[in-house]
Amino acid sequence: MISEKDANLAREQHSEQLQELGVHAIAVDEIKHKGEKTFAVIAFVEKPSDDIPKFITAQKGEETLDVPLKVKIATKFKPE
Repeated sequence: MISEKDANLAREQHSEQLQELGVHAIAVDEIKHKGEKTFAVIAFVEKPSDDIPKFITAQKGEETLDVPLKVKIATKFKPE
C-alpha cells in the first residue's frame, strides 16, 4: 500500500515531467487498486494521451516505490 505521504512525494518528484505530458493539475487521492485501498497521484488532462504512464516511481532514500497514476479528463481552469 502506498501512503498519502509517499504519493505526495511522487507528485513532487514528477510534477514537471507530468506537465510536459499535458497534465494541467495534479492531486493525490485514495483509490482501490487490486481490491486494496491505497493512495495514487491523479493527473488531470483535457485530452487523454498514451504517453502518460500508469505508475510513477518515487525515490524515498534507497527505497523505490511504484505509485499508481490515474488520469482524469477535465477542462483546464480559466480565470474569469
